[in-house]
Amino acid sequence: MEFCVALPPEQKFSQGWTRAILRHAMTDILPPEIQWRISKGMLGSNFDRQLLKKEQDTLKKTIKEHRVINSYVNLQKLNSAYENYISESQTKGDDSMNVLNGVVLGLWLEHSNLSA
Repeated sequence: MEFCVALPPEQKFSQGWTRAILRHAMTDILPPEIQWRISKGMLGSNFDRQLLKKEQDTLKKTIKEHRVINSYVNLQKLNSAYENYISESQTKGDDSMNVLNGVVLGLWLEHSNLSA
């Protein structure tokens, strides 16, 4: 985390390219057409289904036992997004991304022993 925050702006965005440091690091690892593509991959509904299918226990535990994230997120909105996410047959991208962001934050805080 500190590394990413400490990166100079030109390493993040350079000559019109986003993620410049990553793009340069992937030289000889990724084909140039992938390394320098401008489109961003869409995770879409398959990602939503697989996240819910494979990580439902982790999602539920992290959100419902919110002691780690309660100082950092609006729990009412996160719980609402979670309820929408698990109940809708066709989830909205915002709900799944809000849930994912909240859970990733919670797991990172636990792993780093940085909980408030």
